[in-house]
Amino acid sequence: MSSDGILLSRILPAFLAVVFFSCSVKENRDGCPCVLELEMHQMQAFPVEVAVWAEEFRADRPDLVMTVEASGIALAVATAHALGDLPVVFAKKSPTRVQNADQVQARVYSFTHQTENMIRVEKKYLPAGCRVLIIDDFLADGEATHGMMELCEKQRATVVGVGIAIEKGFQGGGDALRAKGIRVESLATIDSMTDKDLTFRRV
Repeated sequence: MSSDGILLSRILPAFLAVVFFSCSVKENRDGCPCVLELEMHQMQAFPVEVAVWAEEFRADRPDLVMTVEASGIALAVATAHALGDLPVVFAKKSPTRVQNADQVQARVYSFTHQTENMIRVEKKYLPAGCRVLIIDDFLADGEATHGMMELCEKQRATVVGVGIAIEKGFQGGGDALRAKGIRVESLATIDSMTDKDLTFRRV
C-alpha cells in the first residue's frame, strides 16, 4: 500500500460500522422491507467516521437517508442516527411479495458484479418534495448513485448530496457527479490500484 495519504483512520471506523453496528430492526407497520424503524438504544458506542457526513450535510436539512441494499445499509443507518434519527429508505434489487405495485424503478448496472439490476422503492416512502441524502459504501463509475438519483427525480424529490465511504477515483464516477453539480463527500479516495499497491488521494 502506498504511504501517500493513507486514510485508514477514516476508512476503518466506517467499515467497523458494518461489522459492529448493533440495532434492533422492527418491521415497518405496513410490512415494507424497504423502510427501517430502529431501536437505537442498542447501538454500541464506538467512533464512526460517518459523523463527518452528518456535519457536512446537516445544513442541507435532509428529510431521509437513502441507500441500496445491502452493504450500504449500516452506513446509512449510522448517518441517519447522527442526523437525529432520520428515516432510512433502501432501494431493493429484487421484488418481494410484501411490496405493492406502486413503485418507482431504475435500471442499474454493477461494474463490480457485471450484472444489471432493477432497483425499486415504493412511492409512498419517497414522497415528492422530500430532501434526500444518498449514502453508499463504494463509488466506482457511479451507476448505483445515478440509479438512486433517478428514483428521486421520478418522485420529484431533491438530492442534497452523496456520502461515499470509499471512492474509486480512477474510475471517474465521483468526478462525473461533481461536474453535474452534485456534492459528493468521500471518506477516502483511491487514485490508483494494482494487485500489489493502492494509492490514496491526499486530503
